Amino acid sequence: MAAFFLTAALFHPAPSRADVVFDFSGVCTSGCTGTATGVLTLADSYAFGSDILFGWPDFISFAYSSSSSSFEIAAPDFNSDGGINADGSFNWQGILDFFTRAPIGPVFTASAANAREFEVYEPPNGEPDFGTAFTFTLVSGTVPEPSTWAMMLLGFAGLGYGRYRKARQAAAASA
Repeated sequence: MAAFFLTAALFHPAPSRADVVFDFSGVCTSGCTGTATGVLTLADSYAFGSDILFGWPDFISFAYSSSSSSFEIAAPDFNSDGGINADGSFNWQGILDFFTRAPIGPVFTASAANAREFEVYEPPNGEPDFGTAFTFTLVSGTVPEPSTWAMMLLGFAGLGYGRYRKARQAAAASA
């Protein structure tokens, strides 16, 4: 019995450590043509709906691409207002705003408060991308650690062994 508890202690499940990834897609109406795309990557510690604030470890990066522009905003050169829910909707502020601090670099703003529109400005091209009908879609969440899988398999093995012993004892008793 002691061996079981020692073995179980080795496989103690740790918290999951996978990034939370949202795909962005928007329809360009000015400054770019076609579809603009992006990937917002947040740490697994991000609480859906909470504000993504400057200097907080939740933000990892935001990559953007359109027919006229392409860039990535990565921590720590970032400032933001707003937050995002698991269903891709925004928190009560209805806005996400990412930009690099110095020199004034790429700026990404998505607003769902009134009209669903996004605006992207990346110097030196001058002409901002503007569009409507954008979406954020959650494409990944947390993934169990290998130790979690090991604990689950160990539990199933223990249940199987218990049923095996019970069946053997029942067979021996009836013989």
